[in-house]
Amino acid sequence: MNSQKRQQVCRGPLEKAIGAEVRRYREQLGLGGAEFARIAGVSAAMLSRIERGLISPSIGTLEVLARSLRVPIAALFRGFDDATHAIFTKAGEGMKLCAARYKRGQCELLGASRRGSIVVESLLVTLSSEHDIFPKLPNMGIVWIYLTDGEFTYSHGCRQFPMFPGDALLFDARGSHGIASAKLFPIKLLVVRAYLH
Repeated sequence: MNSQKRQQVCRGPLEKAIGAEVRRYREQLGLGGAEFARIAGVSAAMLSRIERGLISPSIGTLEVLARSLRVPIAALFRGFDDATHAIFTKAGEGMKLCAARYKRGQCELLGASRRGSIVVESLLVTLSSEHDIFPKLPNMGIVWIYLTDGEFTYSHGCRQFPMFPGDALLFDARGSHGIASAKLFPIKLLVVRAYLH
Protein backbone atom coordinates (compact mmCIF):
# COMPACT_ATOMS: atom_id res chain seq x y z
CA MET A 1 0.00 0.00 0.00
CA ASN A 2 2.79 2.44 0.96
CA SER A 3 4.64 1.60 -2.24
CA GLN A 4 1.52 2.41 -4.30
CA LYS A 5 1.21 5.76 -2.52
CA ARG A 6 4.86 6.56 -3.26
CA GLN A 7 4.32 5.81 -6.96
CA GLN A 8 1.29 8.11 -7.07
CA VAL A 9 3.29 10.93 -5.46
CA CYS A 10 6.10 10.50 -8.01
CA ARG A 11 3.80 10.38 -11.02
CA GLY A 12 3.73 13.73 -12.80
CA PRO A 13 4.42 15.63 -16.03
CA LEU A 14 8.21 15.24 -15.75
CA GLU A 15 8.04 11.47 -15.28
CA LYS A 16 5.56 11.13 -18.16
CA ALA A 17 7.77 13.26 -20.43
CA ILE A 18 10.89 11.22 -19.59
CA GLY A 19 9.02 7.95 -20.11
CA ALA A 20 7.70 9.07 -23.49
CA GLU A 21 11.21 10.06 -24.64
CA VAL A 22 12.72 6.73 -23.47
CA ARG A 23 10.02 4.82 -25.35
CA ARG A 24 10.41 6.98 -28.48
CA TYR A 25 14.19 6.53 -28.64
CA ARG A 26 13.89 2.79 -27.88
CA GLU A 27 11.39 2.34 -30.70
CA GLN A 28 13.62 4.34 -33.07
CA LEU A 29 16.32 1.73 -32.40
CA GLY A 30 13.82 -1.00 -33.23
CA LEU A 31 14.13 -2.63 -29.80
CA GLY A 32 11.39 -4.32 -27.80
CA GLY A 33 10.99 -3.50 -24.13
CA ALA A 34 12.48 -6.75 -22.80
CA GLU A 35 15.41 -6.60 -25.22
CA PHE A 36 16.24 -3.00 -24.35
CA ALA A 37 15.90 -3.67 -20.60
CA ARG A 38 18.49 -6.47 -20.95
CA ILE A 39 20.88 -4.17 -22.89
CA ALA A 40 20.47 -1.35 -20.34
CA GLY A 41 20.79 -3.70 -17.37
CA VAL A 42 17.46 -2.82 -15.79
CA SER A 43 14.47 -5.07 -15.16
CA ALA A 44 11.73 -5.19 -17.77
CA ALA A 45 9.21 -4.27 -15.06
CA MET A 46 11.20 -1.16 -14.09
CA LEU A 47 11.56 -0.09 -17.74
CA SER A 48 7.81 -0.51 -18.22
CA ARG A 49 7.08 1.68 -15.17
CA ILE A 50 9.56 4.34 -16.38
CA GLU A 51 8.05 4.42 -19.88
CA ARG A 52 4.53 4.78 -18.44
CA GLY A 53 5.67 7.64 -16.18
CA LEU A 54 4.80 5.73 -13.01
CA ILE A 55 8.15 6.20 -11.26
CA SER A 56 10.80 8.87 -11.04
CA PRO A 57 14.08 7.23 -12.16
CA SER A 58 17.32 8.15 -10.42
CA ILE A 59 20.00 10.15 -12.21
CA GLY A 60 22.10 6.98 -12.34
CA THR A 61 19.28 5.07 -14.07
CA LEU A 62 18.72 7.95 -16.50
CA GLU A 63 22.41 7.99 -17.31
CA VAL A 64 22.37 4.23 -18.05
CA LEU A 65 19.24 4.55 -20.20
CA ALA A 66 20.64 7.53 -22.14
CA ARG A 67 23.94 5.73 -22.76
CA SER A 68 22.08 2.60 -23.96
CA LEU A 69 19.86 4.74 -26.22
CA ARG A 70 22.98 6.56 -27.53
CA VAL A 71 21.59 10.01 -26.70
CA PRO A 72 22.71 12.73 -24.26
CA ILE A 73 20.90 12.56 -20.92
CA ALA A 74 19.37 16.01 -21.61
CA ALA A 75 17.49 14.48 -24.58
CA LEU A 76 15.34 12.51 -22.12
CA PHE A 77 14.00 15.81 -20.69
CA ARG A 78 13.17 17.32 -24.07
CA GLY A 79 9.45 16.53 -23.97
CA PHE A 80 9.10 18.18 -20.56
CA ASP A 81 11.03 21.27 -21.67
CA ASP A 82 8.84 21.65 -24.76
CA ALA A 83 5.66 21.26 -22.74
CA THR A 84 6.56 24.19 -20.50
CA HIS A 85 6.60 26.64 -23.40
CA ALA A 86 3.02 26.49 -24.62
CA ILE A 87 0.93 29.65 -24.20
CA PHE A 88 -2.77 29.59 -25.08
CA THR A 89 -4.72 32.86 -25.25
CA LYS A 90 -8.46 32.81 -25.87
CA ALA A 91 -9.88 35.36 -28.30
CA GLY A 92 -10.21 38.77 -26.66
CA GLU A 93 -8.28 37.77 -23.54
CA GLY A 94 -4.80 39.03 -24.49
CA MET A 95 -3.18 41.65 -22.27
CA LYS A 96 -3.99 45.17 -23.46
CA LEU A 97 -0.89 47.32 -23.82
CA CYS A 98 -1.76 50.78 -22.57
CA ALA A 99 1.40 52.80 -23.09
CA ALA A 100 0.75 56.46 -23.92
CA ARG A 101 1.68 55.98 -27.55
CA TYR A 102 -1.06 53.33 -27.95
CA LYS A 103 -3.90 55.48 -26.53
CA ARG A 104 -5.80 55.28 -29.81
CA GLY A 105 -5.96 51.93 -31.52
CA GLN A 106 -5.68 48.63 -29.76
CA CYS A 107 -2.55 46.58 -29.17
CA GLU A 108 -3.07 43.23 -27.46
CA LEU A 109 -0.25 40.99 -26.24
CA LEU A 110 -1.21 37.42 -27.15
CA GLY A 111 1.85 35.70 -25.73
CA ALA A 112 5.49 36.12 -24.84
CA SER A 113 8.22 33.60 -24.17
CA ARG A 114 11.89 33.73 -23.35
CA ARG A 115 14.44 31.01 -24.11
CA GLY A 116 17.84 32.03 -22.81
CA SER A 117 18.44 35.53 -24.15
CA ILE A 118 15.90 35.22 -27.01
CA VAL A 119 12.50 36.86 -26.47
CA VAL A 120 9.53 36.15 -28.74
CA GLU A 121 6.30 38.18 -28.48
CA SER A 122 3.08 38.02 -30.47
CA LEU A 123 0.74 41.02 -30.72
CA LEU A 124 -2.65 41.66 -32.26
CA VAL A 125 -2.91 45.25 -33.50
CA THR A 126 -6.25 46.82 -34.49
CA LEU A 127 -6.59 50.28 -36.04
CA SER A 128 -10.17 51.50 -36.52
CA SER A 129 -9.50 54.79 -38.34
CA GLU A 130 -6.75 57.08 -39.64
CA HIS A 131 -6.68 58.73 -36.17
CA ASP A 132 -5.42 55.56 -34.49
CA ILE A 133 -1.71 55.30 -33.79
CA PHE A 134 0.27 52.27 -34.93
CA PRO A 135 2.44 51.04 -32.04
CA LYS A 136 6.15 51.66 -32.36
CA LEU A 137 7.91 48.34 -32.87
CA PRO A 138 11.45 47.82 -31.59
CA ASN A 139 14.40 48.64 -33.84
CA MET A 140 16.07 45.33 -33.13
CA GLY A 141 15.60 41.66 -33.94
CA ILE A 142 13.25 40.18 -36.51
CA VAL A 143 9.60 41.20 -37.05
CA TRP A 144 6.89 39.29 -38.93
CA ILE A 145 3.55 40.92 -39.71
CA TYR A 146 0.48 39.24 -41.17
CA LEU A 147 -2.49 41.34 -42.31
CA THR A 148 -5.94 39.84 -41.68
CA ASP A 149 -8.18 42.88 -42.39
CA GLY A 150 -7.85 46.23 -44.14
CA GLU A 151 -5.23 47.56 -46.54
CA PHE A 152 -2.08 49.59 -45.99
CA THR A 153 1.42 50.22 -47.29
CA TYR A 154 4.26 49.26 -44.99
CA SER A 155 7.65 50.87 -45.41
CA HIS A 156 10.96 49.25 -44.57
CA GLY A 157 14.02 51.35 -45.28
CA CYS A 158 13.49 52.82 -48.74
CA ARG A 159 11.10 50.06 -49.88
CA GLN A 160 7.29 50.17 -49.79
CA PHE A 161 5.07 47.09 -49.54
CA PRO A 162 1.34 47.47 -50.37
CA MET A 163 -0.38 44.88 -48.18
CA PHE A 164 -3.78 43.21 -48.48
CA PRO A 165 -5.48 40.57 -46.28
CA GLY A 166 -3.41 37.39 -46.29
CA ASP A 167 -0.14 39.20 -47.04
CA ALA A 168 2.85 38.75 -44.73
CA LEU A 169 6.13 40.62 -44.33
CA LEU A 170 9.25 39.41 -42.52
CA PHE A 171 12.03 41.92 -41.95
CA ASP A 172 15.11 42.92 -40.00
CA ALA A 173 13.87 45.55 -37.53
CA ARG A 174 17.18 47.45 -37.38
CA GLY A 175 16.16 49.72 -40.27
CA SER A 176 13.41 52.33 -40.16
CA HIS A 177 9.96 50.82 -40.66
CA GLY A 178 6.25 51.49 -40.12
CA ILE A 179 2.93 52.11 -41.86
CA ALA A 180 3.51 54.60 -44.67
CA SER A 181 -0.16 54.98 -45.59
CA ALA A 182 -3.46 53.28 -44.78
CA LYS A 183 -6.15 52.70 -47.38
CA LEU A 184 -8.94 50.62 -45.85
CA PHE A 185 -10.07 50.39 -42.22
CA PRO A 186 -10.39 48.63 -39.89
CA ILE A 187 -6.85 47.29 -40.09
CA LYS A 188 -6.05 44.17 -38.11
CA LEU A 189 -2.65 42.52 -38.14
CA LEU A 190 -0.72 39.90 -36.25
CA VAL A 191 2.81 40.95 -35.28
CA VAL A 192 5.46 38.49 -34.09
CA ARG A 193 8.80 39.87 -32.97
CA ALA A 194 11.92 38.06 -31.83
CA TYR A 195 14.93 39.76 -30.32
CA LEU A 196 17.86 39.31 -27.95
CA HIS A 197 17.31 40.63 -24.42
